Amino acid sequence: MPKLRDYDHDRVLRYYKDIVDRSMYRKIKDLEVICYWSEEPLSWKDRQSGRKMNLSVGDAWGTWYECAWFHFTADLTSLPKDEPLAVLIDIEGELLITDSHENPVRGLTSVGCRTPKTEYILNEIFIKENWLDMWADAGSNDLFRKPDKRAHLRKADLVVVNPIAQKLHYHNGIISGLLEVLPTDSARYAQLKNVYLDCAHMVTDQGPEAFEEAIRLLETQLVMKNGDYPLKITAIGHGHLDLAWLWPKREAVRKAARTLTSAIYLTEKYPGYVFGVSQPQMLQWMKEIYPDLYQRIQEAVKQGRIEPQGAMWVEADTNLPSGESLIRQIHYGLKYIKDEFGIDADYLWLPDVFGYSAALPQILKKSGVNTFFTQ
Repeated sequence: MPKLRDYDHDRVLRYYKDIVDRSMYRKIKDLEVICYWSEEPLSWKDRQSGRKMNLSVGDAWGTWYECAWFHFTADLTSLPKDEPLAVLIDIEGELLITDSHENPVRGLTSVGCRTPKTEYILNEIFIKENWLDMWADAGSNDLFRKPDKRAHLRKADLVVVNPIAQKLHYHNGIISGLLEVLPTDSARYAQLKNVYLDCAHMVTDQGPEAFEEAIRLLETQLVMKNGDYPLKITAIGHGHLDLAWLWPKREAVRKAARTLTSAIYLTEKYPGYVFGVSQPQMLQWMKEIYPDLYQRIQEAVKQGRIEPQGAMWVEADTNLPSGESLIRQIHYGLKYIKDEFGIDADYLWLPDVFGYSAALPQILKKSGVNTFFTQ
């Protein structure tokens, strides 16, 4: 590897990642998009009762907290049969793809997240006689309230997926993330960056033909166990969701459905992946509103792929509520997890609250909760 200055390294890495990212998808055509706008959410059977709008990329469809059902269609005649097809959809809001039985299939969003979730690998349930027919329930939402927000259709593409480029893309994300947090004067940082730059030079010289070799090189680093230091890290997925934040309660319910249906998809796609779910209130909403999804959650719990996280009914603030309130939070949270899943939760997962009561350790200990986790 040639000796280059840091800014030369950065330019090479940017060019390398651009080559990989542009190779992930090959666009086939635009999707046909019709949206049925409404101020409040519409049920599946009433989905076409909203104001109809034929949309093209760039068109606005809604403002803050407004809703819509999106109908995506495309003629699939003469398309490749032996390559994975996907749709890339960005509505500057949140989508819940839904099947004809009103069951959630996948959540998509491009707002409030570092990495947009805009890809959906097509399922046969949405394809009939070479015709794509897919519906999605949408909200013009964001992480923080923006009264002047106006959501637009930014992307609606039918694409062929390149799994090799996609794998390299995710490997790059892990490696670059590690380089951001490792001490720059450490041996691990130097080793990792040298391998990363070797991959970058190889791909910029040879193009996509070098993707598989780049993956092999990066995996020599990814299989290392914390740099062979005597430290064990166990990680599970988690989707933090405020049940009462800057949106209506109905949006919290819809966000929960999008989060959990995507989590189930990931447990099915990746063997060994485990996703942690806190807040029994959120699970109770799924039981009442999306019973099919709730049954899938219960089955995933039995398989050890979904971990119900204790111990409170919601991820509660601990400064303003009384001690009695906190005790009840823990009592009802533990009881729900035991009754619904047969699990004795013995820890409290409580992230993103604004400080902790000094009485919390005593309350937890006397409630049978011996461990506390936060972010």
